[in-house]
Amino acid sequence: AKGEEKLKALWRKIAASCHPDKTDDAKKHSAFVAAQQAKDNLDLQTMQKIAATLDGSFTPEDRIEILRKLISELHAENQRLTESNLFKFLVFKQTRPDQFNDFIKNFS
Repeated sequence: AKGEEKLKALWRKIAASCHPDKTDDAKKHSAFVAAQQAKDNLDLQTMQKIAATLDGSFTPEDRIEILRKLISELHAENQRLTESNLFKFLVFKQTRPDQFNDFIKNFS
C-alpha cells in the first residue's frame, strides 16, 4: 500500500510536467509514456528512475531522495548477487583456474 502511494505521488508529479497537454517536448512525452507503463505495471523502481531524470516539478530534495532510494535498491541487489552461488562459482573460475578445471574434469 505504501509503495502504491509513492507510485501514485510520483506519477502525479511526472504527469504534471510531462503530459502531452502540458508540453510539446518530445523527450518529456517519452518519459510520460514510460511512466504510464511503469504505473500500469506497479513498477516503483522504474518510476523513480524516470523521476530522477526530470527537471521542473521535482525539487532538489525530491530528486536527492529518489536517487538515494535507487542507490539503496542497487546496493541491495548487488549484495544479493554477490552472495549468490553463481557469483561464487564465477569468482572461483577466475581466481583459481587450475582448481576450477580439475573440478570440471571430476564433475563430468
